[in-house]
Amino acid sequence: MKAPHVIHATQMEKKMIKYFSLFMIMSSSLFAEEPPEQQNLSGRITYFTIDQVYCDLGLNQQIIIGDTLDVSRRAEILGVIVVSHVANKSSVCEILTPETQFKLGDLVTLRRALFPISSDSTLSDSTQLNTIIPLADIETLKVKQNFTQNGTASIRSNYNQITDEFRFYNSLQYNAKYKKYRFWVFGRSNSTSKQFTLYQAKMDLGSKSRGMFIQLGRVFSAELSGIGATDGIMIQWRKRKHFSLGGLVGAQPDPESFSPDFSIKKMGFFTSYEKSLPSIRFKITSSMVGQYANQEVDREFFYVKLNGKFKKQLSFRAMGIFDYYRTTLGNRSGFNPTSAQLSMQYRLGKTLSFQSRYSQRMRPLYRSTYDSVQDSIISDELISGWMNSIRISNMKFGSVQLGGNVRKQSSGDYAYLAQFNLRSIEIQSTFTLGWSANLIQNDLIKGVQNQFQYDRTIGRFGQIYFEYEIYHYGYGLSPFDNNQQTISMTYNHKIFNSIYLYGTVDTVIDDLGDPLIHLFLGTSYRF
Repeated sequence: MKAPHVIHATQMEKKMIKYFSLFMIMSSSLFAEEPPEQQNLSGRITYFTIDQVYCDLGLNQQIIIGDTLDVSRRAEILGVIVVSHVANKSSVCEILTPETQFKLGDLVTLRRALFPISSDSTLSDSTQLNTIIPLADIETLKVKQNFTQNGTASIRSNYNQITDEFRFYNSLQYNAKYKKYRFWVFGRSNSTSKQFTLYQAKMDLGSKSRGMFIQLGRVFSAELSGIGATDGIMIQWRKRKHFSLGGLVGAQPDPESFSPDFSIKKMGFFTSYEKSLPSIRFKITSSMVGQYANQEVDREFFYVKLNGKFKKQLSFRAMGIFDYYRTTLGNRSGFNPTSAQLSMQYRLGKTLSFQSRYSQRMRPLYRSTYDSVQDSIISDELISGWMNSIRISNMKFGSVQLGGNVRKQSSGDYAYLAQFNLRSIEIQSTFTLGWSANLIQNDLIKGVQNQFQYDRTIGRFGQIYFEYEIYHYGYGLSPFDNNQQTISMTYNHKIFNSIYLYGTVDTVIDDLGDPLIHLFLGTSYRF
């Protein structure tokens, strides 16, 4: 999967974004005299595929398709994912920001505004209200329910012991919806370097479930997986409940400077068909995608995907990306499989689930541009190869996941990864415990990583998070030639129902030098 690119704003754009942020925060207080009650749900990343992230929030936690989840580690928001498929205890999510910084165990959080009265129950004969609501109040409720918004504006400072300096970072996430219109923006800025990175800015018109749907701005489409970020327009038309077709056209930011570059053009077309039968549901999607630079072909590929579910026990997925080379490029010509994946998940009752996935990926070749985002070692181990995992969940003790991945390297030797994850339930309604372990072996490195977590609620508004990680690794026969320890503690405190203060202290200790201390302080306003 080609990771989403980012753009860096000019000085004028930075001012516009700054004023826009202030306007959104001020308008939030105008549309709601009192902030609505917030529903906060938290879970963890449990699984990766080539182009998706799995988490342990599902229908049992009232998760619905389209929910947007923050991904964070300690107190820092790393990015955003959106729910595309949901089961009772888990969800499959599409990635809206670069995923290379995500890892297993990262926290996912949903914040949804709660309104005591829905638009349906207000005028329904079956309403359970015992008091008569004045007509003016009903109209006010309708306006509030037609318009919903939420977001986070944050400021974070980071002290680096090596450079002996503080650096300041700002971020804005804003999501507004009015009837069938939705606007979404997410970006970060570095106040020290005066650089702004815009990950997402788009507007949705209509509904993807029926009729015409239009998306403007920085477009990401699950039907056009592999195309990456596109600044342009996507149009989808859905006929009844079974068939849909659509297209996308736009431009990509320059891969080196990340500035807008309309010489890199993209276009794609897709169709999908889905059907529900008494015991099986399935959806088939196919697409053709082209990327063109300097009026020449940069990359062209076909994408095919099949999703399905048999009864309530078995889920399956197959996908493939096939690049087409009109002329020889390197050692490739004609049709070449770039990515392929077969996966299944079987659930046995409410406590046991088994996952198996075989995937193979090659780096795409571009004639004029290139993919500048590299995978981390463990993420690459998770995405390629054959992986099996078993997960046991129980309301009395929590969840345990055990798995392993094996893949063939370019040298011909095999690389191995073994994983263990344990997460307790909330003990005495106060704290939770976690332990994860990874064993990795490939041509580059051998290592053993253990991470221990402690999460505790303090009073009504405070929360403390403690994490200890020890990583043994080596570049020869033994994985214990070197070691690195990381001790981290974070404290969060909520004030005024919408303002959060947090601080984190990280201490890194290794056998190559003196301990390094990193200090993070920040505040965020959630509305």
